[in-house]
Order: sequence, then structure tokens, then C-alpha cells
Amino acid sequence: MTARGLPLTGAEAAEPVTAPRKRSTLNPYAAPESALADPWAVLAVPGLIRLFQCMVVASALLGILLFVSPYLPMPISRDVMTLRTEATWADAISPMVSYVIYMALQPVWIILAIGLCFFKWWARPLLVAAYLLGAVANLLGGLSLWMPWETILFTASTLLDGAVLALAFLPPLSTYFEQDRA
Repeated sequence: MTARGLPLTGAEAAEPVTAPRKRSTLNPYAAPESALADPWAVLAVPGLIRLFQCMVVASALLGILLFVSPYLPMPISRDVMTLRTEATWADAISPMVSYVIYMALQPVWIILAIGLCFFKWWARPLLVAAYLLGAVANLLGGLSLWMPWETILFTASTLLDGAVLALAFLPPLSTYFEQDRA
């Protein structure tokens, strides 16, 4: 069976294809010298770099959209808008500190996106620190009332950030961040 789920035929089924020797096309997550049924399933490192950069840009754009969304005109009732405004301060430990942290993190996310796209060494620890600081802001902030489309965008942004974080700390992309430091 190939990586695309297609059955192998004749000679293809008899002898498996081995991973290419070139470092740029080697699948870093496969065992060395592992047999590949479908050589096209290997993602080359340049392709992985482009995918990583696209995910960083998409996450940054989603973050900007989520940041400006409260200021956009939305077709919701006045009651829901009042509830959203009043719920923000309900049951908060320190809503002003939470607000200041969120406002301070917005330019940091843009700087992070630039640093991650250019494989700067400081972008990885700063991404972890920004997420930890965002978690503190969530704990200090009050109740949140989001519209369904905001929830979907926030979930997509969080999933993208998780994938970016994993790719940034795992080989082969982690070596590009380490080369910048040297």
C-alpha cells in the first residue's frame, strides 16, 4: 500500500523503494534506511520550510484579525453586546493587568512572526514566554463570551501555533534556528 492508500502493483510490490540519500529530501521522522512504498510521500526540507513559514504568517494574520474583531461592526443584538462588555469584568482577579498583558503581547506576536520566518534564535524562547504570559493573562482575566466564528478562529490560531512550536523545536527545522545563533 502506498502512502496515498493505493495498492502496489507487480514489480512495485516485490521490492520496496528506499529513502533517498540526499539530506534535503530525507524524511526526518522515518527510521534510517526505512523502506518507502511511495517516494513522493517524502516532504523535502525546503518544502517543510515553506510550510512552516506559511503557518507562521497564517497564525499572525489570524491573531491580527482576532485582535481587531471587537472593533469591527458585528450584526449582533444590543443585549448580547452589553453582555459581552459586562462579562469581561465579571469574576476577574485583575482585569486591568490582563488587558495590559494582552495589549503588550500584540506587537510581540508580530515580532515573533518575523523572527520565526527568518529562523532567528530568539524567536523560539520568546514564543514560549509569550504563551506563558498569555496563560497568566487568561488566569487574571474574567469571564469571556465569544461569538462562534471567534472561537473557530482562535482554535485555528492555537492549533497553528502548536504546530509552529513543535516544528521550531524538532529537527530538521531546529537546526536552522541553531545555525543563526552560532
